[in-house]
Amino acid sequence: MYLATAAEMRRLERAATEEAGLAELILMENAGAGAAQVARSLLPAVGSRVAVFAGPGNNGGDALVVARHLAGSGHQLTAFLVGGPPRGIARQNLVAAAGSGVEIIDAAGPGQFEQVAANAALVVDGLLGTGLQGAPRGAIADAIAAIRACRQPVLALDVPSGLQSDTGQLPGVWVRATVTATFGLAKPGLYLYPGAESAGAIRLVDISLPGPVLERWRPATRLLSPDLARGMLPSRPPWGHKGTFGHVVIVGGSTGMAGAPILAGRGALRAGAGLVTVVLPSPFDLAAVATAPELMTIAVGSGGQWPADSREWLDRLLDRHPAAIAIGPGMGHGPGLANLVTVLLTRSPCPVVVDADALTILSGFTSREKEACLGPRVVLTPHPGEMARLLDREVALIQADRLGQAREAARNWRTTVVLKGAGTVVAAGEGDAWLDPGGNPALATAGSGDVLAGAIAGLLAQGLSGPQAAALGVYLHRSAGDRVRARLGEAGAIAGDLLGELPAARAALSLSADCADGR
Repeated sequence: MYLATAAEMRRLERAATEEAGLAELILMENAGAGAAQVARSLLPAVGSRVAVFAGPGNNGGDALVVARHLAGSGHQLTAFLVGGPPRGIARQNLVAAAGSGVEIIDAAGPGQFEQVAANAALVVDGLLGTGLQGAPRGAIADAIAAIRACRQPVLALDVPSGLQSDTGQLPGVWVRATVTATFGLAKPGLYLYPGAESAGAIRLVDISLPGPVLERWRPATRLLSPDLARGMLPSRPPWGHKGTFGHVVIVGGSTGMAGAPILAGRGALRAGAGLVTVVLPSPFDLAAVATAPELMTIAVGSGGQWPADSREWLDRLLDRHPAAIAIGPGMGHGPGLANLVTVLLTRSPCPVVVDADALTILSGFTSREKEACLGPRVVLTPHPGEMARLLDREVALIQADRLGQAREAARNWRTTVVLKGAGTVVAAGEGDAWLDPGGNPALATAGSGDVLAGAIAGLLAQGLSGPQAAALGVYLHRSAGDRVRARLGEAGAIAGDLLGELPAARAALSLSADCADGR
């Protein structure tokens, strides 16, 4: 499913009008009629009272179409005009609603808002749409407060009022919807936190955007759904052997953090890689062998320290012809590691996942040094703090526009960026992006990111592109987390619990694909 920003949605609607001859009034009618269908599913019986809150813009026009259709179905409708009279084509729908028996109330106050909403079986929020700039004010804010105070089901039109549709931010008072009927295409803010908490159940309403228009002006962002992830699964031919499924190298580990590269290595295996070698300081290779005998090891340095000169062992490593490398889990920030990150990124002939401490090291590079190291073969996996350091910005700025920040970084560095967190964003250097819906506190545990980095490297080794491996890795990681939460609850899970669920998450995708094919 594609997700449209406000600008992308405006462009699509303009193209539908100018290129396909579909009048704006028809698009509004289609939106309101579809939302009325959703409203009927929320009403207990014919004749129910419905309170509609209509703002002065097109969202209010949509609300007046809903009111007219519900009145025509025998329901008792009261529509508040909030924030001024309807503008533009919305005015025509005001006349039509009034002529269809909808009670129109203008210039009401908070007390009347609350009284009518409290006596309704359903409240329809058509106050503010995708054009929100800043916090709601005045009568609009009063109406939102009245909607929040009522206990009735709330149907939001397109987006809940007070939600910034591109970013998911809630800059002021906002509507908490039971259901959101979103028009044409879903909006990113419905799936990005904190806004995702305002949306309730999301229902997509078809407004009959012409196929050629959608094809020409297709948005850049997609929701990371099971169907989309299924299409990214690498093949597993029956004649395959361990070499077929790729050799992953994990570079990481330091005193106190020796477990991180082991988790990453096991994550790569659980994602389907055929072989994994972990490079870590001696004597931590002994711990790797003891806890994960499936992993091969290369011990470097001594006393838990990385050697100052990485050239000799790096030559040995690259002679093994790895299919993918992940660098950074638990690596630390010791002397010589900046040079290691530089040499590995510039010399590696295979894709490289840059995670954890390697990201911190990379953030200390100049812009020119970053440009020299990064490119299409690289996948960066920062959490918001690491992203802030990479971009030299405040964490709050990153979180205020997760999708926009990830896409900007990916475009500037021509690389794949995985901005982790609730609503993980995967952005490709070419401009495409994927948004993973939902949040899972079971994943908020040390080592979870190491497992993800390994899983992405494992998928790269199986032949996926950087964006594909990142998107599928994020999906499988989150699905494994959902399985852990179902089994253990939201608290107390550890990163190792994810490892056993990764194959099950992948198998579930494969099984559903087989069922769809009739096998």
